[in-house]
Amino acid sequence: MANWVADFLIRNSDISALPIAGRHRHSIHFERNNGERIAFFTGMPCHFQDTDGLWKPLDTSLQPATDGFYGSPGLDVLIHLDGRVKVEGSNYQQLTDLPSSPLGFLDGDSIIREFPGGKQILRLLENGFREQILLYKKTFPFDKFLVKKQGILPSKFIEYPLIATDNNGVKFVFMGDAVAFASWMDQAAYPVTIDPDFTESTGDADITGQDSTYSIARSTSISFRSTQESIYIGQDTGFLVRRDFLKFDTSSIPDGDTITQVNLKLVCTYDGSTADFDVQIVKQDWSAQDPIADGTREAAYDGCLAGTADNNIWRNTNGMSTNTQYSSGNLSTIWVSKTGFTYYSLRSSEDYINSAPTVSEQIALGAQENATPGYRPILTVAYSTGGLSTSNFFILFYFIAEGAGFFSRPAMPAPPTRRGRFILKHQAADGSSPSAVVLFLGGLIWNISIASTIII
Repeated sequence: MANWVADFLIRNSDISALPIAGRHRHSIHFERNNGERIAFFTGMPCHFQDTDGLWKPLDTSLQPATDGFYGSPGLDVLIHLDGRVKVEGSNYQQLTDLPSSPLGFLDGDSIIREFPGGKQILRLLENGFREQILLYKKTFPFDKFLVKKQGILPSKFIEYPLIATDNNGVKFVFMGDAVAFASWMDQAAYPVTIDPDFTESTGDADITGQDSTYSIARSTSISFRSTQESIYIGQDTGFLVRRDFLKFDTSSIPDGDTITQVNLKLVCTYDGSTADFDVQIVKQDWSAQDPIADGTREAAYDGCLAGTADNNIWRNTNGMSTNTQYSSGNLSTIWVSKTGFTYYSLRSSEDYINSAPTVSEQIALGAQENATPGYRPILTVAYSTGGLSTSNFFILFYFIAEGAGFFSRPAMPAPPTRRGRFILKHQAADGSSPSAVVLFLGGLIWNISIASTIII
């Protein structure tokens, strides 16, 4: 299951001790004592806005819904033990029959249906749904593994084709020809994985170029992947070149605030590099190719190679441990958008300098779809807030006006509210509220007419 916020707070005890300054769909912000904030952004949603207007952490662990379906608060995909999947607020529904039409069982964020010769995993994601069918041997009839759909899938979701991959890595993309699919399945090397999904775009992907001529592999893409748990980067003999693409919704940084530091955190999930290379971070605005698809991948692929490298790399692959988070050096503060998405791409330094590989030079990085929340990419942004800051101003003293008389209260620290907005509540002994308050705040005098609450 995935609760990115809970996992993040456990893994970052130094950060979790700070006051939370704000939550948003793709980020969480913390208040530092020096008048600065630090925010952490993910491509996958990490919060949902509840009916009370508050942003709350997403947790994909399945809970009972209605009519035998299971789901999770803030998510509109529902999964049934019999394999049916539907989207609330629409008429869309899908089902993969499977041999013997088994009932499944709950396993965290998934429902698992087992049948002779294989199993199906129906997994709830923060941005949609993923289905995997694992076939350990030839199992008939093959049409039992084709998805049956009815209704219209809401437009916010991207529907990906059914892709079958055999034990040798040979793929078959199902485009409606059941006879061709059955023929491929009959000749495949087992086990075989079948993977039809629908998700909202998280904006991370890898794009591959491959050709026996190295220059063509560098200049011409042949495929992309955008729903896998890991994305690959680097080069290999043959020739194969892979480049990665990331985006983060950084619009929750107030436009008047000043960004002071930016870092990208990534996790290597597989290291197949015999020869080491730098993972370069490229300031590439690939918004015109978002979402990456067959019709847009070539422009994104070429743009990564031509793009300007950021101030620092993520890291060199020498001495790198897998399943361990590493942070880049400090990146450009002016590249981050405060009004929308911030786009990056990643490339190998050997790819950039046109150095043909003689051995494997590729690794895999945790993607936003990774089942382990701690393996997902994170963009860390520190920024100073505009206006009054709770760390720089304090309430020296205030007078409460009650009728014609005045009395003073001693100095008190400013409460830890957001961005210098101080909330005071006062009630007279007789239960009445004061009519006015005079505040001496950081040497400034504030005269405020109030009911019972003052917000500055």
